[in-house]
Amino acid sequence: MNTTDIFRYIKERLESDSAIQEIVESKIYPIAIMRNVKLPYIIQNAKLNSISDTKDGEYEREITSTIAVFGENQDVPMKVISEMERLFSGDVEEVDYLDVSEIKVNTWDFDEDDGVFGGIIELTIKIDV
Repeated sequence: MNTTDIFRYIKERLESDSAIQEIVESKIYPIAIMRNVKLPYIIQNAKLNSISDTKDGEYEREITSTIAVFGENQDVPMKVISEMERLFSGDVEEVDYLDVSEIKVNTWDFDEDDGVFGGIIELTIKIDV
């Protein structure tokens, strides 16, 4: 497991959701973007919080993924974050490359700077290793 797997997992989930794709059109990037990318788009960043022994020899990792949504008006980030909250509050989707046991939507916030509107949603993802 590495952050590339986390990025892939989240990107695949976002790309599989038609409501989100209708807005961002697959413009989902890790950490940063190139200049002059047309709004709206999504940037995500993941970091390892902890590794814990589950007492049966299995280990669990907890990762925080911060996902930022940018748009030309406040309605865009609000709509996409609302859709992400719905998407990640449901059942965990199983994939063969990552053993995700739980996803929790932690916080979200909105802001505006220089005419670009942004919103942030934070997920806590538990992975069995």
